[in-house]
Amino acid sequence: MDKLRSVTFVLCFTVAFALALAPPVGAQAAPGDLDATFCTGGKVTTDFAGDSDHARAVAIQTDGKIVAAGKATNSRRGGEDFALARYNPDGTLDTTFGTGGRVTTDFAGDADEAFAVVLQADGKIVAAGKATAGYRGEDFALARYNPNGTLDTTFGTGGKVTTDFAGDADQAFALVLQTDGKIVAAGEATAGYRGEDFALARYNPNGTLDTTFGVGGKVTTDFAGNTDRAFGVALQTDGRIVAAGEATAGYRGEDFALARYNSNGTLDTTFGTGGKVITDFAGDTDRAFAVAVQTDGRIVAAGETTTSYRGEDFALARYNPNGALDATFGEGGQVTTDFAGDTDRAFALALQTDGKIVAAGEAKTQTKEDFALARYLR
Repeated sequence: MDKLRSVTFVLCFTVAFALALAPPVGAQAAPGDLDATFCTGGKVTTDFAGDSDHARAVAIQTDGKIVAAGKATNSRRGGEDFALARYNPDGTLDTTFGTGGRVTTDFAGDADEAFAVVLQADGKIVAAGKATAGYRGEDFALARYNPNGTLDTTFGTGGKVTTDFAGDADQAFALVLQTDGKIVAAGEATAGYRGEDFALARYNPNGTLDTTFGVGGKVTTDFAGNTDRAFGVALQTDGRIVAAGEATAGYRGEDFALARYNSNGTLDTTFGTGGKVITDFAGDTDRAFAVAVQTDGRIVAAGETTTSYRGEDFALARYNPNGALDATFGEGGQVTTDFAGDTDRAFALALQTDGKIVAAGEAKTQTKEDFALARYLR
């Protein structure tokens, strides 16, 4: 999907960006240069089965090892599998993980893909995405791995969990860990003729659905009777959950959409209108792919906005804790950033300790897309 732009298992730009904050390792090194101590000239690629492999998410362990998650295509067997690779701090594959640093996980013999990954405090790794189950379509899929890459058999069934919402296409795009060890996944659930809705599921540490959350551990949220998808999720310090994505408003196209939930999965009616907020930028396609909560409780969402004559731009919106746009941010709470007059999209968001906001994604220059980052004042 265009909204979830895939990249081959090439990690070094992310690592180089992070390591650029450290002192230079040599006289010629400058912030933003590829880190020559990482693999080969700062770059590494990893093949799984000789076919198409894509990384969708990355996380860094406390020991500096890097975990990437996505999918590996196996044309001989058919379909795609969850794929994880772990790298040492120098970019070499960590041979203590899986087989030669790599792990693939099949759910039902069809198309499986991980879109998100998080690290538990005990070193276990949780990946979430989708598993395709033949005629039934896609389901939420989670897998948990021990630190050595083996499936954690104390989680779900043999380390794997799938969750169906309404018998149609369900996909988890985002994942967050609560302080009590429970796991929240967010994405979309398809409800027949009505289209897709925001979908959240919460799991106990053993992978069972948490029945204290929503209905049997699951929550769906409709905005305007059309296509709604959650691409990002974040936790507030008070335990409330914020999901962000898109809501389709008929002829007007897609808008930024946010929903805030109480810890039991009910919509928080103190947020926006009945727990929901929709934000239009320029009257065309607007999507939020990432969300973060500032220390002061304000919420930042980042994604794309389409301006019909110019293409897509980075789009950010900041909200007060009650869901109203924060008028002190940009113009009326909204900021758009154009890079080169073509397609620009922000897929990720990070908050610095000084409050500055970093958005990362892609910018199209002439005929190709490049990595794009923008930093904004608090």
